[in-house]
Amino acid sequence: MTVVLLFSVGCYTQVEDTIQNDVSSVERVALEPILVDPCPEEIIRSDYVYEVFPVPLTPITPSFPTTNGGVTGRVVAQYFVDTNGDVTKYCIKESSGHDALDDSAVEAIIKTKFKPAILGGNPIGMWLVIPIVFELDN
Repeated sequence: MTVVLLFSVGCYTQVEDTIQNDVSSVERVALEPILVDPCPEEIIRSDYVYEVFPVPLTPITPSFPTTNGGVTGRVVAQYFVDTNGDVTKYCIKESSGHDALDDSAVEAIIKTKFKPAILGGNPIGMWLVIPIVFELDN
């Protein structure tokens, strides 16, 4: 069993508005990521010069579903990494045609923590796209 990740960054970006208030006393509550359907249209922001693109702090490691009966496939997921490095929104751009593979890909992305993108010295939210290929070893 092999899972191949082709990490693509900068395919689509969205700068989220940030509030410039003192939030030092606010407790951060982790929320479940939101499924977005349909996926947002891709917009390439060539006018932005990013100092840093989002980087996973741990490997994105989807598990190969053991109940899939040898089914292989490719999932293309789109997800939003917020200014804290959390995945807060996601969608499946291209399904593998098998729920178990799609679910495994999404679960792996959601549980990954990222170093957020940096623009103008500040962290920003950014949409990313990643194809995940599930293959069987010969």
